[in-house]
Amino acid sequence: MRWARCGGSCRAANCGSCSPVLANVFAHQVIDTWFENTVRLNEEKIRLVRFSKRAQRRGNRQEGFDFLGFTFYPGRSRRGAIIPKLKTSGKRLRSKLNRVGEWARRVRNVLPLKQIRRVFGAKLRGHIQYYGVSFNGKAVNEFVYQATRIL
Repeated sequence: MRWARCGGSCRAANCGSCSPVLANVFAHQVIDTWFENTVRLNEEKIRLVRFSKRAQRRGNRQEGFDFLGFTFYPGRSRRGAIIPKLKTSGKRLRSKLNRVGEWARRVRNVLPLKQIRRVFGAKLRGHIQYYGVSFNGKAVNEFVYQATRIL
């Protein structure tokens, strides 16, 4: 394979200015090809949601939407400014609590208590790290409380 010269004495494979450019071009080509061939949008799950601060200020009720396990909705900051807020999606919260119950029933009489506590702690930490975002403290605390009660 021959390397193209980039205007200096170096070759493209190790040139500081050419390699990132070539890598970026290649990455775009690969991603574009992948999207064209594999990604199909599910029309049942796609909808246009109006999420406008201006409309909210005028008194128009803005609907929320679910994305990546969160419900996004317009809210107010402590100073009264309209800001986007998010909380754990109710559907996702119920689903995760059901999965905790199923897991607890599976391991309750199989693993020693010490190991169950260690694994359960790791599961709780993972949930808190993902869902522990601003304005979501109430839902995170509710999950921890309910999951602890289940176990």
